Amino acid sequence: MASTISWHFEKHPKSAVNGLQIHNERKSDKHKNARIDPEKTHLNVSSVIDHEFKNIPYTQRIDQLIQERYTGKRKPRKDAIVDVQHTLQFGGDEVLQLSPDKKQEVITTAINFLVDRLGGYKNVIGLNIHRDETNDHVHLDTIPLTEDGRLSAKDIYNRTFMKETQTQLLTHLQEQYPELDFVRASEADRGFENGRSQADFERLRDEKRKQDEEHQEKEKTLKKTENELKQKMVDALEALEPEFKVAASVYDENKVSDSRENYFEFIDEFGTAPMPVNTRQGWRQVYEWLHIDEIKRALEQAKQYVSDFVVNKAHALIRREDELDNKEKALEVKAQSLDQKEEQLYTNVLAIVGEETEIEIKKRIDGYEKYARAPENTWPNFSRLGIIADNLSEALTLTKENIEKNNELKGVLADTVIDLGYLGPEWRDSLIKNSGLKAVNKKTREHIDKPFEVLLPEAIHKASAQQLNVLMERTRRFNNKDRDISR
Repeated sequence: MASTISWHFEKHPKSAVNGLQIHNERKSDKHKNARIDPEKTHLNVSSVIDHEFKNIPYTQRIDQLIQERYTGKRKPRKDAIVDVQHTLQFGGDEVLQLSPDKKQEVITTAINFLVDRLGGYKNVIGLNIHRDETNDHVHLDTIPLTEDGRLSAKDIYNRTFMKETQTQLLTHLQEQYPELDFVRASEADRGFENGRSQADFERLRDEKRKQDEEHQEKEKTLKKTENELKQKMVDALEALEPEFKVAASVYDENKVSDSRENYFEFIDEFGTAPMPVNTRQGWRQVYEWLHIDEIKRALEQAKQYVSDFVVNKAHALIRREDELDNKEKALEVKAQSLDQKEEQLYTNVLAIVGEETEIEIKKRIDGYEKYARAPENTWPNFSRLGIIADNLSEALTLTKENIEKNNELKGVLADTVIDLGYLGPEWRDSLIKNSGLKAVNKKTREHIDKPFEVLLPEAIHKASAQQLNVLMERTRRFNNKDRDISR
C-alpha cells in the first residue's frame, strides 16, 4: 500500500494559543482526545527553534516577534490572527512500518520543506511531533508576518498558495523517497475534507465515533423493542389461533440452511416437522423463522376469524332470545286463558254457595281474627258456623244433579276442599271421579265416603282464617269481574 501525506492549517487569535500549547506540549494529563496513549507520550518530540523561546508560553513568543518585526502603524487588534497551526499527517503501510530513525528523517524532510514555504524558521513559534496517537503527525505553529512586516494571514494563506504548497510538498517527497510511493491522501482515507485542520479532523472523527456509538445503541434498543413486540405478537397468535403452524416449505428451508453441527440440537429446538404455535417447538418456529410482518398478517387473520365467530355467536344468541320471548308471550296468553277459565269455574261455585253463605264466611273470618288477638276466656261463640254449613249443604244438595254432570265443577269443588286444608292434593283425582263418595288417597290408600255437600261445609268449618280469607278474595274478585262484564 502506498504512503500518504496531507497538510492542513487552522488560524487562531491570541486568546486560543495557550490551549494549543498545552495540547501540543502535553502539559496536562487531562486530554479530550481519547486516542492519546499516555504510555507513549515520552516518544513525542517538542522542539524550540529559537533558544530564547524555551520555557515561555506561545503568547510571549508572539509578542516578542511582533515587537521585533511588526511594521504596522496601528497596534494589532485583540482578535487578530497571530498563530497559524499547520498539521502534517502521514499514513499508509510503507511509511508507518519504517524504522524510527528513517521515519524521523522523512518527517524532518517534510517539515523543512513546509517551513521554507512559510518564510523560514524565523516565523516558527512551536514545533511538535506526536507519536502517542494513532498515526505520527506534526503540529507546526507559525506567526503570519509578511516579509514587509505586516500581520496578515489572509494575504499569505490564499487559495493559490494552498494548492501550490500541497502539490509541491507531495512532489518533493516523491522525489526524495520514491520507494515509499507517496500519494495525496484521499478524503475517504483522511476522514475529512481537504483544507481542514488536524483539530477539525480530530473533532469530526470524535463526533463520528460518538454518532456510531449512539447509532449502535439505538440499533440495540430498537432490536430489543422489536424482539419484545414480536414475542407479544406470537403470544397473541397462540391465544387466538393455537393450531397455527409455519408452512412446510419454511420448515424445510430452515432445516437445510441451519448451520448447527449437531442435527439433534435443531430437532430439540424446532422439532421434526411444523408444530402448532401452542407447543414449545412450534412457538420457536414462528418466532425465529417468520418476519414480524408475516406474524402480523397471521395475527390479523386470526383476529378476523375470532371477530366473525363472536358476531355469528351474538346473532345466534339474539335469535334464541327472540324465540324465548315468543314462547314466553305464548305462555302468557295461555296463562291468561287458564285464569279466565278458573275465574269462570269459581263463579259457578259462588252461584252454588250463594251470597248469604259468602256473608257468613266473612263473619267467620272476622271472628277468627278477633280470636287470634283476644285472650282465651274472651273467645266468641262460633255457633253460626253450623248454620253456614247447613245452608251450604242444602244448596249443594239442591244442585246435586248438576254436580254429577259437570266434571269441571267437580274439579273446582275438589280444589276448594284441598285449598281449605281439609284434604291433601293426593285426594283430588278420586274426589272428582266419585264426587267425594268412596274417594281414595293415592299415597296412603285411605278411604273416605262423603259427598261434596258434606265435605265442603266441613272444610269451611275447620278452615283457618287465612285459608278462608284466600277463598273470599278469590270469590270477591270473580264476583266483581262478573259485575263488570254484566255492565
